[in-house]
Amino acid sequence: MPNLLDARLRHAILFLQQMDAANDRYLVGDSEAAAALLDFDHNQANIIAAQKWLAEYVPEIMDEGIQSDELARAIVDLCNAYPDAGAYLVSLRLGPNERIQWLQAALNASQRLGNAITTQAHLGNLGLAHDELGNFSTSIEYLEQALKLAEQIGDRYHQGAWLGNLGNIYAALGEHTKAIQFHERHLVIAQEIKDERGEGHALANLGVSLAYLGQSEKALENYQRFLELAVQRGDRHDESQARLNIGLAYYDMGQLDAATDALRAAQVICSELNDPLTQALVMGSLADINIERKDYQAAIQTLHQALEMLNKAHHDIQAELRLLHSLGNAYNASADYPRALDVYSRQYTLAESVGAKANMCNVLANQTSVYCALENLEQALELGQRGLQLAQAISSLSNEAFIRWQLGLIYEKCGDKEKAIGEMKIAIQIEAQVGGVNLATHSRYLERLNMV
Repeated sequence: MPNLLDARLRHAILFLQQMDAANDRYLVGDSEAAAALLDFDHNQANIIAAQKWLAEYVPEIMDEGIQSDELARAIVDLCNAYPDAGAYLVSLRLGPNERIQWLQAALNASQRLGNAITTQAHLGNLGLAHDELGNFSTSIEYLEQALKLAEQIGDRYHQGAWLGNLGNIYAALGEHTKAIQFHERHLVIAQEIKDERGEGHALANLGVSLAYLGQSEKALENYQRFLELAVQRGDRHDESQARLNIGLAYYDMGQLDAATDALRAAQVICSELNDPLTQALVMGSLADINIERKDYQAAIQTLHQALEMLNKAHHDIQAELRLLHSLGNAYNASADYPRALDVYSRQYTLAESVGAKANMCNVLANQTSVYCALENLEQALELGQRGLQLAQAISSLSNEAFIRWQLGLIYEKCGDKEKAIGEMKIAIQIEAQVGGVNLATHSRYLERLNMV
């Protein structure tokens, strides 16, 4: 009859095997992906209990040792293997704080085993978990360690993955030119090693930074190629991400019907996969379309529902920032300025706490617009100048154009026509460069102002 230690070890092995099998099924895609998520959900309590026991037992082995070296090695091996066995499912179902606990225990085990391959994987995944929490400096440190180790052992797949994730962090910080350099390096590696999933993600991430720099059509091309690769592989989760990105690109280009179609298709997949994080982001984008169509109450209701859905999922700071941005815009567009300023203040505080410069710049631009509408020109001018400096520092052309136009309106209200025309001309030049949707309207406005 097995003793308690043997029973726990067998329990841990059983659920590692089940998690590994479910992870493989998820990668098959289509209906298998949804079934794999249900399997993980069904076994989640046992999986978590097994990992917790391993994580608690490994330090005892390290500090005190146990009678059987073979048994000790098996326990350390299992602790090391748990996060990777269910990597994709764990990333979808466990929050970042839970994953950090798993990964830190696995890193300790891996370092004890002297396993460079799993050590670099755990370091990189710790970086990803800290990224979700907005701990960007910590995330960069872990990812740089992982990248260096992957280069040393010749692991091309993970070199590409860590490059891509470093690019995502720099994009979150508003450093899109630097982000593009990382994503382009990832794309080259993914294509060389025939990693279609990595190629798709590199294309998508490149698209995000290109869109932020105003190159929406080029971003759309990247997203469409990402969608093709996802459909070829039957990866429904990546397909939902690709359709979400395509919807965003069409929105940026002013093609609202096409954007809605792409987002509705993404929403169907999110519901099928029970993916509340992506579904909340899709809802936020649909709300943005409602704002453009002046259906403000529908937008506000949808955004509150999306934030509630996000809070019930695991905490994702970038997603929360995105939804708060849209909610502030909805209140602003409906002329509910006190609520708009309250939401923008929440957004700025959260963005500043994690060093998200691009988001901070966006908030300053929107606050400038609100104070201009409220005729508080002194406050509007101060915020606009701060926002302009930040937009230039992070090479955000879209924010620079928006802020310069607002500054032009402020100077016009102050009676300084020369400064107003100067700012508006620069704004229009940037809009022409990035394909801004307000180019024609702003050009006509400036023409009338020149005639006054």
